[in-house]
Amino acid sequence: MEEGNFTYDVVDLNNPTHVECLKKLWHDPEVQRWTNRFHLYFEDYLTELLQKSYALSSYRIISLNNKPLGYINSDVDANTKTLYIHFIVLLEEYRGKGFGKAVHLDYIDSLKAKEVRVEIHESNLASRALAASLGFEEYKKDQEEGNTYYKLDVDKINNMRRNK
Repeated sequence: MEEGNFTYDVVDLNNPTHVECLKKLWHDPEVQRWTNRFHLYFEDYLTELLQKSYALSSYRIISLNNKPLGYINSDVDANTKTLYIHFIVLLEEYRGKGFGKAVHLDYIDSLKAKEVRVEIHESNLASRALAASLGFEEYKKDQEEGNTYYKLDVDKINNMRRNK
């Protein structure tokens, strides 16, 4: 895995690099497999994001050394310091190489979260394996949507790091 610092910039739909990254992800067959329920064309997706400009702040482009790797959609409850990760999507060339785990750990650290919650579709085997490797525990299932909800006490990650 390439060395450097991750950055998490709010998605800027006027930035061609951001739009190109989103477009690549939108048309990626692996991403389409678990987002097929949205049935949107990319241009409709951008229009929807623009109409919900308040939601753009929860979408961030993940970059390493100024090179986009993917994007993250998340929210933080300021009172409880709980980070809700709705999804992290990496470009195909960064999958299976440790970037997902590194991004999760770095992003959690950068926000100083105390607890992390994620929802993962049952068909997303790679994300489910990653969540298990980080110590996430299942706490709820939504049979209708096919999602499983996991949570993680951040102290668990910190203890895991100390014991290495």
